[in-house]
Amino acid sequence: MVVVLSYALALKSMKDFILTPEENSSLYLIRKAHKLSEALHLILPVLQDSSLGISFERLFKGKKSALVVFGPKKLLEKLKPVLDLLELEDYTNVDIKQVSAREGNPKAVPDLSDEEHFWLQLILWGKFHHQLRCILVSSDADKRKSLLTNLPKAFSNEQILESYKKRSFHQPKADCLLDKKGGNQQSLTIEQVKHFLLQPQQILPQSQASW
Repeated sequence: MVVVLSYALALKSMKDFILTPEENSSLYLIRKAHKLSEALHLILPVLQDSSLGISFERLFKGKKSALVVFGPKKLLEKLKPVLDLLELEDYTNVDIKQVSAREGNPKAVPDLSDEEHFWLQLILWGKFHHQLRCILVSSDADKRKSLLTNLPKAFSNEQILESYKKRSFHQPKADCLLDKKGGNQQSLTIEQVKHFLLQPQQILPQSQASW
């Protein structure tokens, strides 16, 4: 009951601080992921001085994976020569009946068949405050349940998938995030962001997990 109440209070305090990237935004494939640190150094001062957000997404299908980025074109123009970006069509049109979605760290990257998808979304803004989501697309009901934890789920699969598609993020008061105990979360470092995106089987430290 206490945990449920904490979730309700946290959600109520944040509901008026939900932002989405600008309308003139697009999705790009990152073809030079080894230059991610350089790109993060470039965008950090821009994010700190604005209300902009940028979404890095690690996509898995079977044994294959790719790293993409979604954000305002005026911001991503700065990253094009560094990351060798290639504009893509959006990929998020899936059957909601095959979706299991969570906000926060996944327990692990699941083993996937050739037809299954797993998406990790890391949205950054400000001083690298962050919003984490993960989506599993699978016809296997047992595998979809593997994303569940003992903590209550604040939003439905439909709601989380819609937030994922919109690349929305919460901007709490006092420029901080709330963790599952209601405390303030620290911003991520460039090394933590890079490590999470390039080696997603190593999830972020528990102090920065949402569930």
